[in-house]
Amino acid sequence: MNFSGVFEILNLRYQWEELVKDMVLPSKGKEGTIDNIKWFITSGAKGNRFRKGYDEALNIANQIVSIYNENTNLPSLHR
Repeated sequence: MNFSGVFEILNLRYQWEELVKDMVLPSKGKEGTIDNIKWFITSGAKGNRFRKGYDEALNIANQIVSIYNENTNLPSLHR
């Protein structure tokens, strides 16, 4: 991953953290770890789908996971 990719993910993570400040998440769920972001994609709709910013936060979360998967999917490590 190049520096621009790192900065892109960090920028997206910051945006996501700002959007989910007032949303219902598990404890420590507002931290932008990849596990919290994946949880938000799969389970975040339960308490948040009608909250302001949910759709944008979901879109950003999907972008982050997509970039993360592109950069960590190493064919030699997966069987």
